[in-house]
Amino acid sequence: MPDRIIRDELLESERWLSLKDNADRLAYVALLLRADSLGDFSAEPFRLLRLWRDFGINTTALVSKTLTELADHDLIRLYQADVKPYLHIPRFQQRTRYIKRVFPLSPWATDEQKQAVAHNSPVHSQSVTGCAQQKGSEVKGSEVKRRETNKATPRATRAAFELPEWVPQNQWDAWLEARTKRRNPPTEWAKQLVVRRLEDLRDRGYSPALVLAESALNGWAGVFPPKEQK
Repeated sequence: MPDRIIRDELLESERWLSLKDNADRLAYVALLLRADSLGDFSAEPFRLLRLWRDFGINTTALVSKTLTELADHDLIRLYQADVKPYLHIPRFQQRTRYIKRVFPLSPWATDEQKQAVAHNSPVHSQSVTGCAQQKGSEVKGSEVKRRETNKATPRATRAAFELPEWVPQNQWDAWLEARTKRRNPPTEWAKQLVVRRLEDLRDRGYSPALVLAESALNGWAGVFPPKEQK
C-alpha cells in the first residue's frame, strides 16, 4: 500500500499553479510526502536543503526564498516551538486511523487532533470494554499528567521579533492589519522572513514603505516589488 496519496485536485489548484516556477511546486509536493500525519514538518534550512536540492534549491538563500513563496500563497504556515522553526501545511486533510506525530503541534491543530495525539488513540472514538478499557484509561491519565507537568516547566525564552529601524512603522502596521483581517496573521518567524525579503528588495532599490503599502492595499500575504518600479 502507498504511504500517502496526493489528490489530483492539486494539479488544478490555483495556489499551487500560481507559484513562480516548477522548483517551488516540486518543493511543495515533497513536503506533502514528508510531513507528519498532521501536516507538520521541520523548517530548518539545512534539513529543507537536503530535501529540495535535487530540484535546484541548493542554497540556504533559495530555501528561504522558497519558504517565503509557499507562505505567500498560504500553502504553508510557519511557526516555532522551543526556538526551532517548523511549518504546517493547511488543508492537509490526511485521514489515518492513528495519529502519528513527529513534530511539535502547530497553532492550527484542531481540538480533535490534540486529543488524539494526547491519548495516542484513533481519531474516531471506539468503544473499549473490560481490562483493556481500564488499562487504557490509566495510560491516558498518566500521559495527560505528564504533559501538564511539562507545560508547567519553563521553556527557553524565545527571541522576540524586533522591527528594524529602517522599516517604516506605519506601513508595517497597515500590512499587519490587512493580514489579520484576512485571518492569516503572520507568526514571529514569518515576520522575520518578510523583513529579510524587504531587505533584499531595499538592496535592489525598492522603497520598503512603497512595498508594504502596495502589499497592504492588495491584501497580499507577502511583499513584492511595486508594479510601477518593475
